[in-house]
Amino acid sequence: MPRRFLLFFLLCCLPFTAWAAPYRDTVWPLSFELPAQWKLSVKNEKKRRSLLVLPRRMEDRERGDARAVFLMRRLGKRETLQRLAKPYRKASGGREAASRIELDEKTGRLLLDYRESENVQNGLWIVRRHQKVLQLDTASRRLFEADCSANASEFKRYRQPFSSLCLKFSLNGKRGPP
Repeated sequence: MPRRFLLFFLLCCLPFTAWAAPYRDTVWPLSFELPAQWKLSVKNEKKRRSLLVLPRRMEDRERGDARAVFLMRRLGKRETLQRLAKPYRKASGGREAASRIELDEKTGRLLLDYRESENVQNGLWIVRRHQKVLQLDTASRRLFEADCSANASEFKRYRQPFSSLCLKFSLNGKRGPP
């Protein structure tokens, strides 16, 4: 009997990331680790496809408003990652200047970390923190965007799931940074 209890205890102590599931999209050349207790849905609105990843618990969706959104679009003729980063260097509207801008020309990856505020219902002012990654697929001139965001006061709780979603997603087998 004590061995069964010990085995049960050890299984309960394993981190939840052990149950993360690999996800490979069937339409886009996109893959990432889907965190345990998170769910994925595909949205098609006005011929625009997006992937939405949300925590399974209603409390996380309401209190933290945590979510990850994946989008894809064609890169404009004059668009470069440097030009896409430029507006984030300064504050604009409700968005603060990015606290982190990392551009890796070699991998075609731009990482942005910034806060944005908005006035929601009943005059409530919400500040959201965004961790956005733009990944260029040079072969097809497509730009993949991963935007992980949550209320700024709750963002720390979602750091690990956001890391596996936005920071480590890959295209065509090209892995993001560890």
